[in-house]
Amino acid sequence: MTQLLEILPKELKFIVEVKKQSSCLIQLTNNTYHNVAFKVKTTSPKKYSVRPNVGIVDPKSTFEFLKRRLLTWRAETSS
Repeated sequence: MTQLLEILPKELKFIVEVKKQSSCLIQLTNNTYHNVAFKVKTTSPKKYSVRPNVGIVDPKSTFEFLKRRLLTWRAETSS
């Protein structure tokens, strides 16, 4: 059976810097002669954003999207 989509990179790595947003470029390659739909879900929607998160990859083509690690701010409390 042919794999519908090839996903690169296989593992996402984010470089974390203070007060900076980091992102990873993800490529989906359609290995078929038909359109292939996709939907990306994250297990931590408050930490990560994926845009676009749905789409269609044309036959024998590559589609790119970004996964961003969102900034999180902690409020300082005084006692």
